[in-house]
Amino acid sequence: MHTLTEEQKQILLSTPLFNGIAAEEADALLDCLDPMLRRTPRDGAVLSAGDTPRFVGVVLEGDLHIVHDDYWGNRAILSTASAGDVFGEAFSLAPAQPLPVSVVAKRESR
Repeated sequence: MHTLTEEQKQILLSTPLFNGIAAEEADALLDCLDPMLRRTPRDGAVLSAGDTPRFVGVVLEGDLHIVHDDYWGNRAILSTASAGDVFGEAFSLAPAQPLPVSVVAKRESR
């Protein structure tokens, strides 16, 4: 059972992932998908390079950085994700490969 607030549910349902889903079907679909709500503290890793991704993420609150850390420890911010943005879809829907990037919370995020 999902434990999303009404506001979080509206953010989730406004993403392209749920385009065309009728409001009356949303609760049944979310029950079937069993979404996981996760809080990540500032500078915490949502996904780490080398992980095998198994989910698509939606930012409900906060901001994330998609980063690449090189061999020498230099960090490059490749992209950002804010409330309502989807992330990880390109990796989680592809054949299982280790992630070449990390997803890190810029500030506390859900």
